[in-house]
Amino acid sequence: MSNKSIALAYNIDNIALAESIEQQLSGYTGRFEHFYGSKEKSLAEQLQFFNGPIILLVTDNFLKSPQCMAQGLQFLQNKRNQLLPVVADGRTRDEQTGAFINVSTRFDRVSDIIQYINYWQDQYLDLRRQKRHLHDLDETAFNAHLSTMRDISSDVGEYLRSLRSIDHLEYPAFVAKDYEAFFTFLEDRTGWERFRRERAAAAPVQEAPENKPAAAEPVIAEEETDADHLMVDLGSIPGISQLPVTPEEPESEVPPVAAEPAPEEPAAITAGEAEPVVEEDAAPTPEDTIELVPETEEAVEEAATTPEAPVAEAGLSDEAMIQLFQEAWSLADDGRAGEGITKLAEAVDMYPSQELLRYHYALMLSQKGDNREGAKEQLDILLHADPENEDANFLAAEIAESEGNFALARTHYEKVAAVNADYPQVYYRLGNLLIQHFADESAAAARAFKKAYKKDDENADAAYQYALLQAEVLNEPEKAARYFHKTLALQADHPFAWYDLALLYYAQDKKKEAYEAYLKAAENNPELKTEQNDQAFYYHKPEETERHGSFEKDALEALKANIARLEALLEEREQQELEAQEAAAEEVAKETPPALPAKVDKTVLISGATSGIGKATALIFAQNGYRLILTGRRIERLREVQALLQTEYQAEVEILAFDIRSAEATKAAIDSLQGVWREIDILVNNAGKAKGLSSIHEGDLEHWEEMIDTNIKGLLYLTRMVSPIMVARGSGHIINVGSNAGNEMYPNGNVYSATKAAVYALTKGMRYDLYTHNIRVSQVSPAHVEDTEFALVRFDGDADKSKIYEDFKPLNATDIADAIFYMASRPAHVNVQDMVIMGVQQASSTMINRSGRQIWD
Repeated sequence: MSNKSIALAYNIDNIALAESIEQQLSGYTGRFEHFYGSKEKSLAEQLQFFNGPIILLVTDNFLKSPQCMAQGLQFLQNKRNQLLPVVADGRTRDEQTGAFINVSTRFDRVSDIIQYINYWQDQYLDLRRQKRHLHDLDETAFNAHLSTMRDISSDVGEYLRSLRSIDHLEYPAFVAKDYEAFFTFLEDRTGWERFRRERAAAAPVQEAPENKPAAAEPVIAEEETDADHLMVDLGSIPGISQLPVTPEEPESEVPPVAAEPAPEEPAAITAGEAEPVVEEDAAPTPEDTIELVPETEEAVEEAATTPEAPVAEAGLSDEAMIQLFQEAWSLADDGRAGEGITKLAEAVDMYPSQELLRYHYALMLSQKGDNREGAKEQLDILLHADPENEDANFLAAEIAESEGNFALARTHYEKVAAVNADYPQVYYRLGNLLIQHFADESAAAARAFKKAYKKDDENADAAYQYALLQAEVLNEPEKAARYFHKTLALQADHPFAWYDLALLYYAQDKKKEAYEAYLKAAENNPELKTEQNDQAFYYHKPEETERHGSFEKDALEALKANIARLEALLEEREQQELEAQEAAAEEVAKETPPALPAKVDKTVLISGATSGIGKATALIFAQNGYRLILTGRRIERLREVQALLQTEYQAEVEILAFDIRSAEATKAAIDSLQGVWREIDILVNNAGKAKGLSSIHEGDLEHWEEMIDTNIKGLLYLTRMVSPIMVARGSGHIINVGSNAGNEMYPNGNVYSATKAAVYALTKGMRYDLYTHNIRVSQVSPAHVEDTEFALVRFDGDADKSKIYEDFKPLNATDIADAIFYMASRPAHVNVQDMVIMGVQQASSTMINRSGRQIWD
């Protein structure tokens, strides 16, 4: 038997399941170690330095546990190749019986993922609301816990999508196949054969192997744990006991149903005293509508000290949001829809619970990006969180109608009408949908058109359609006549209303009124004046009626036939006009084909490509025909940039989502590249960040470690994995994005400046090592650069503190991207070693002319 250690990682509520697996497999392979997270250390932290195989038991309890989900996304990315995920049912108490029942664990559909996203957002918001009830609490500990919950709520969607992309097993199939996947994962075929033989030998003789039913999931004894009291674990936060406590009813003893007793829980993990239960608010408060946004500790403190006031959103202000919409839609209207969509996508990523942002993102995807599926996915998220969102329902109805799903379109239109009867056009759109696609719903269509007219008494077509239905289907001639007249009062030149009114009068034997209406119809629409209509509508004086009686008996049918002919003629003309417009558009398209860049047979890898300088660099290389590998931690952002480059420039783009702070994840990402994608010609080491702005004796250690790990170690890891490819080929170019802060320090920029000074030193050292292999090594060192996330990240998402560019004009991301491309596009014998770039109003790190930026904007 191997002595290797095998990790069993799970939620403490599922310990019986974990011990059952260990009991089945112990003796056939290595030694099992149990990891389940704790208040002091998350599961990811416990497994940080574990290098062996990991069986990850994914249950509903696991996916709702802070100890299991904290830093979960980074854990998946770093340990991906070590993981064997096994998906099993979770468990919870039945509220009525007190017994434990199974809870299905699903994340294979978008709706499943949305449920967990909503769960964690609710937990985060509840925790924020609870703070106002707490007294004498440890602010630091509470805010750290709040930050963890915010991170989980932001990452859970991507966590589940990443988990879904890893090969995983359902627990019943895992057991039914004699744990074959486990032994295969360990590459221990011999062990599996021995396990099968001994298991078969121990089986009852009368049970034929081929008829053996699939093993069922073991019934778990009702062992009570911390999670049975509170899903959000607040026990470690000082001051939590100040919350009101709801007395608990004593629980009756429920005997386990298992065939044999479940293993006892080890003393080290026995649950302690029950946590106090937080009372729910009796009624919603303004805080109940708060949205999930990046916030600062100051914002949390302010919310706690002013509980009576509505909680202010730390997201985009109304002015900023309006400006964002104007910029995005202006880009789309100028034919740069991809850039507009990306701008909105980035905002949604930063402020995921601001509904208006997500709605505009969906609207632009639908109207400008021709991406209905993407729009529907965003609308699903909106409507799951708020089923009565009027705008989301209306857009969902429009998309469903355009796709021919008329029943769904009707449902959404009716939802809008029920929520807000004054919503523009909703009844009119509903009425048109009903008359076109629901033949037996004429009465409902008529009601919709009548309401549409009452809501908008200038809607001539609503009045006209209502009049038609009353005249032709519902047999209400007086109502019909009244609404035909309303139509004509709004649109005196309506092409058919007078003619329909003439028919109505004719059917009522009002010959004089019919004749007068016909004459007016012919004035509006000369095509209605035909010999047949003249004869039918001609008004005969009473003494002339007998002479014309033989003709009048067929006149009404002839008139109806004439209307049908005229309508067909109009439809034919409209179709001809449409075809002519399409043909003209095609001719224009032929005359002005899109200018696509010529393809360049070079591959460029850009780190930190989800925003700012990295994204701008990706754009300029795509515009010039290069193949691109884009890396970053945020997979959704990478996909958005990939889609933009593929749509706008037909660029070849690969994306790699990993954290460059992990040498293991970096190696796995580069090793995954095949063919031309592995032949990296240009490496742009762009990923980097600044955190905090403090004197050396007050600095945050976590900030220091994050900057050192990203700015130095991340650059080293990526260079170490890519440079051997260049050396083997005998050519290549490495471009490091440094900073002017590495050349000249400034107060409170100590550690950040040190990391960028290290980049400067590493650039020179790399050049000394690689010039004999014909590899160019360059550095670009910008000063202040706006339209990046630099300031926002430095100040932990504080939008106010990050407003540092309002009184001078710094560089922008495109300026730096241009410099990088200039370096990369020089002749092969030329190496631009370093470029230091500043805006005109900046002379050094500390000398800035802050007299305004009007002259430049």
